[in-house]
Amino acid sequence: MKTIKNKFIYALPLFLALTFTSCTENEEIDKGTLKIEFENLLNGEPLQFEGFRYNRDEVDFNIAVLKYYISNIKFLDEEGQVIFTEPESYHLLEETSTRKELTIEIPDLELQEISSIEFSIGIDPEKNLSLDNTGDLDPSNEMAWNWDTGYKFLLMEGEIFESDGNRKGMVYHIGGNENYKTIKKEVKAEIKANTTATVEIKAEVLSLFDAPHYININEVNVAMGGDNASKIAENYANNFFSINTSN
Repeated sequence: MKTIKNKFIYALPLFLALTFTSCTENEEIDKGTLKIEFENLLNGEPLQFEGFRYNRDEVDFNIAVLKYYISNIKFLDEEGQVIFTEPESYHLLEETSTRKELTIEIPDLELQEISSIEFSIGIDPEKNLSLDNTGDLDPSNEMAWNWDTGYKFLLMEGEIFESDGNRKGMVYHIGGNENYKTIKKEVKAEIKANTTATVEIKAEVLSLFDAPHYININEVNVAMGGDNASKIAENYANNFFSINTSN
C-alpha cells in the first residue's frame, strides 16, 4: 500500500503539469478573430475621388479625402449585455485616391455569438482633451486641431464647381465633445476557433447631408464648428452606417 501511495504522490505533479499545459494550449487555440470592413459609398456605389465629379444641389463636386475615427468598440449578446470591450479602441479610417485604410481587425476573441456591435464616431472626451497620444491618435495623422485641443472626428475635403465656372473648396472638419456620437447596430456574427468572422459596414457619404438635417452643400461648403457641424454630427449618428454580416 505504501508503494502505491508513493507512486501516486510522485505521479500527481506530472499529471497536474500535463493538465495545466493542455488547458493552456486549448485556451490559446480556442480563439477567433473579427474583422470589421468599412466601405465608403456615395449614392450606393463605391466612393470615387479626384477626377470624378458628383452632382448635388445644382453643383458638381468631387472628394479628395474622407477620414473618420471609430472608437470604443463593444460587442453585445442577444440580451444586450456587453460581452467584449476593446481596450485602447481608437481607429483612424482613411480613404483617398491613393490610400485606403478601412479595416479593423480584432484578434484573440473568446468563442461567442455577437448580436450587436456598439462603437463611437470620434474620440471620447477623456482622450480628446489631450494630444499626448500615440498610434492612430498621434497628432502627426493630421486629425488634431492646430488652433484648439482635440481631434477632428470626421474630415471630408473636396471641391465644388459652380455653374458659372467658379470653384470653391468643400471643407468639413467635425469635432468637439458635443459631436462625439455612439452608435449601436444589430449584427449576426459568431466567433469560431481559428477562424475570422467578418462584419461589413457601409458608410453612405450623402447621409451626412440628408437627415435629420438637410444641408445644401453649395450654401454650406465649409463647416468647422457651430450649428452646421452639429447638424452633420447628428446626421452621422442617424444613418451614416449600415451593416452586412458574413462568417
